[in-house]
Amino acid sequence: MKNKAPLSKPVTDWVKVTGVIDWEMCGYYPSYWEYVKALHTVGPKSEFNDWWSFLPASIGVWPKEYAVDQLISRWWG
Repeated sequence: MKNKAPLSKPVTDWVKVTGVIDWEMCGYYPSYWEYVKALHTVGPKSEFNDWWSFLPASIGVWPKEYAVDQLISRWWG
């Protein structure tokens, strides 16, 4: 059965698969999510602590959400 639509070419004609995306962590996350999770990667006393000074300017500041996330991590960590 042929589809007559002009843009209905088979994907294999023009796309080459070069990788696979891991969808395990995909989904909707609230605005504060990147800030909170990015701060988990580097502590304020590490050699890369300048991360903490650049991060707020790039994605915003969420101190209350970060504090709650820290508590959750300690309780259920």
